[in-house]
Amino acid sequence: MRKIGLILLGLMFLVSKTPAEAYLGTINSGVEVSKVDSKYHFKLIMETGDYRVSLAKMVVNFSNKLKVESVKVNREAFSGVFREEASGENASIYALANAAYDKLPKGKIVVAEIVASAVSTEGTATVSLKEYEVVGPSETSDKKYQIAFENKNIDMEPASVPTPNGTTGFLRFKVSAAGMNANAKCANQLPVSVMVMDNNGVSKTYNEVVLQRKEADGKVNFEGSVLLEGMSSKNSLGVFIKGPKHIQVKYGENNQKEFYNKAGGQVSVGVSENDSPMYDFTGFALMAGDVTGENGRQDGLIDGRDFSLVKSEVVKRTKVAEGGYLAADLNGNCILESQDLALLMVSLMQKQEQLY
Repeated sequence: MRKIGLILLGLMFLVSKTPAEAYLGTINSGVEVSKVDSKYHFKLIMETGDYRVSLAKMVVNFSNKLKVESVKVNREAFSGVFREEASGENASIYALANAAYDKLPKGKIVVAEIVASAVSTEGTATVSLKEYEVVGPSETSDKKYQIAFENKNIDMEPASVPTPNGTTGFLRFKVSAAGMNANAKCANQLPVSVMVMDNNGVSKTYNEVVLQRKEADGKVNFEGSVLLEGMSSKNSLGVFIKGPKHIQVKYGENNQKEFYNKAGGQVSVGVSENDSPMYDFTGFALMAGDVTGENGRQDGLIDGRDFSLVKSEVVKRTKVAEGGYLAADLNGNCILESQDLALLMVSLMQKQEQLY
């Protein structure tokens, strides 16, 4: 009986023992970056040497300074694409190389091209590899590669302040964002797009306009200006503003307090800072909730996709440091909570952007 017990104990030991994972080898990886206009363009690279790759699953994190806008897998290397997803500060890739052994990619491989925009123009953004599984062909059961990823630090460029030139229209304004107050420590700036339209329907859009936070008496507003290049009209303008997590709102008059339900507008601009009034749009706040859509990008709607994302995120109660970024943090207080979902529910009454 004692002998049987010892045998069983030995079998239990053999079953429970997990060998250390072995790798085919180590592959170097990193990103190459360039800036085109206001966007950051990244190439996700693997340097494999003679190692061949058949599958790549990678999640690349762009820190709280950058928001991923698009992810495009290199289909010349990986023809089977299961995921190319932009989600806040992460880019997710899951791709398969459907090819014979001697046709599998090796050497310097461009895995994907990723486009991101700045959510802050201060400090340093760090690009790092959050998760990965990279597989190659092998006659053994050890098919995974280890990845040595070189983190990339990017010094964010301070926002440029437009300078009046004496001939082009110069728009100055301030807005508020629903739910943001003195506790919104993750909203030191607000990057917006601004579309200006005259009474004849002629319009011009200005992207990546970075508004600066202004705080007084516990209230938080955001101020900025736009040099209206390419826009000849300076009177009877409508101004459409879209925030990074907001649907587009139309402003047609100073001190607007509600939906501007008319065509055109009553906004007039000068050509210098002295003759261009500061328009106060803070009485009708930007409405939060457009955080995702098809392919993980804003789509101008607040709908089930947005609700599902925010609802699934707020239960995690995730926190970040001041100045950080969370896609579902609608009130900018650096924590995911029920108030973020409540803000989205209020915005659902509007549902879609104002376009005229």
